[in-house]
Amino acid sequence: MKKEFGDFPSVESLRQWLLTQSFDLDSWNRGQAKSVDHLFEEINNRESSIQLKPPLRVVNVVQVLISHEGKFLLELEQELDDKRTRKRSIPPSEKMKPGENCLDAAKRCLLEELQIPDNDVEILSECCKAIYQYRNSRSYPGLRTKYCIYRVKVIVKNLPEEGFWTEEKTNHAEKEIIRRFYWGWGYLKMIKVPD
Repeated sequence: MKKEFGDFPSVESLRQWLLTQSFDLDSWNRGQAKSVDHLFEEINNRESSIQLKPPLRVVNVVQVLISHEGKFLLELEQELDDKRTRKRSIPPSEKMKPGENCLDAAKRCLLEELQIPDNDVEILSECCKAIYQYRNSRSYPGLRTKYCIYRVKVIVKNLPEEGFWTEEKTNHAEKEIIRRFYWGWGYLKMIKVPD
């Protein structure tokens, strides 16, 4: 049976589809949850897709593993553009773009998330296979998500040994959006994914 994926021409069309599927949108855009606008932007940027029947968000993710003295670099906290914070404890991660291989996605992740240029990165992985994980999304309550996770091991020069902040600036609807990320070294106990 062929899976059909949604094509939503506007935020409102996505909102209406979510309502027809009985999602409680009142729980979105609160606490650690994101808004329907965020989901629409993610779909529109082809960072995820929505399977219609049964409703399922599908996300391809690269995770970059950087180790130092037995610990891994982890994004410990994220500050959203509206100043809400989310605890994370995940390695540098990025949603992959269509047609992008995991090694190129890892380099883009390091540049976008940590401002680390290619010449400061040595990739140890030659290839990567997907690990699949299904769970209900914390970002979009009630929306089950399939994560296709690709892990890439790297060596990075000149990273701080203490915790540090980075910023990501993007323009959306002629407004500059700034998100901040707090990084530190810790133990990686299980596969965690960005939401």
